[in-house]
Amino acid sequence: NGYGRILERGPYGLPTQIELEHPDRAKVTQERNGEITWKFGESTIPSDEVWHVAAYRMPGVRTGLSPIKYHQKLIQQHLSAQRFGNQWFDDGAHPSGILTNDTKKLVDMAEAKTVKERFLAAVHGTREPVVLGGGWDYKQIQIAADESQFLETMKYDGGQICGIYRVPPELVAEASEG
Repeated sequence: NGYGRILERGPYGLPTQIELEHPDRAKVTQERNGEITWKFGESTIPSDEVWHVAAYRMPGVRTGLSPIKYHQKLIQQHLSAQRFGNQWFDDGAHPSGILTNDTKKLVDMAEAKTVKERFLAAVHGTREPVVLGGGWDYKQIQIAADESQFLETMKYDGGQICGIYRVPPELVAEASEG
């Protein structure tokens, strides 16, 4: 973050003279009513006299993050995407398909269990087609890997991490474009 007090403005209202403040002396707080209070040392400065430039901004945060804190957030996002992807593809946080019956309005628990067991016995470990009769229809639920955004998110963050350390992505087996 860069902070300063605007001392002079030009004819269009833009600052022409700014007295810079050390970032350690600047304190920014948001009051309960939503107003922002700026302090340089012990002095409270009116908002229209404050010049502020923030690097590494995050949504909802008035000031910028330090480079280390910003990159920590990127790494956390990368790890969250990995965890999500592992759970999605390993555990299947959703049913793999739905069996429906167009001819019956209501299927009791015993019949549903029997149909499920027979269906799973027919498809488990085989690649043979399943024969469904009596109005039964099977719809598979799946998501393509590229649609889950998980892989794209990981690729983006891998490139970002390489950027942090100024390492060409191809040197660490990270996919790169262009």
